[in-house]
Amino acid sequence: MIINIRSFSFFFAFIFLFSCSEIRLIQEYDAVSDNKINSLQEKTSRFFVKLNRTFGLPENKYDKYIDFYDDFKSDIHILEIRTRSIEKTNITQQQITSLLTQVNSLEALHKSGFKNKEEIILVESAFDNTFTAILQLQQALKNKRN
Repeated sequence: MIINIRSFSFFFAFIFLFSCSEIRLIQEYDAVSDNKINSLQEKTSRFFVKLNRTFGLPENKYDKYIDFYDDFKSDIHILEIRTRSIEKTNITQQQITSLLTQVNSLEALHKSGFKNKEEIILVESAFDNTFTAILQLQQALKNKRN
C-alpha cells in the first residue's frame, strides 16, 4: 500500500512538473524577419499603386519593373535563409515560399502583358491576403513574447 502511494505521488509530481514546462511548437518572434516582411509589403503596395496608375501606358511594361522583381526576390531569399536558421519556422517558411510563388506568377503575367485592370486587382488581392496572414502570425508571435 505504501509503495502504491509513493508511486502514485511520484506520478503526480512528474505530471505537475511536466505541465509547468513550456512546449513550443512554433518559432519565437524575430524582429528582423518582421521588419523585412513589413518592408516587402510596403514595396509591393507601392508597386501595385504604380501598376494601376500606369495601366495601358508604356511605363506599365515589364521592362520598367525588373528592378522591383529583382529586389523582391533577393529580399525573399534573405528571409528564406533567415527563417531556415531559426528553429520551428515551418509555417513562416511555407508563407515565404507562397509569396515567392506569387511573385513568380506575377512576373510571368507581367511579361505577357496585362489584358485589363481586373487582372492586376485580383493579383493584388492575393498578395494582400498572403501578407495579411504573414503579418498576423508575426503579430501573434510578438504578442506572445510580450
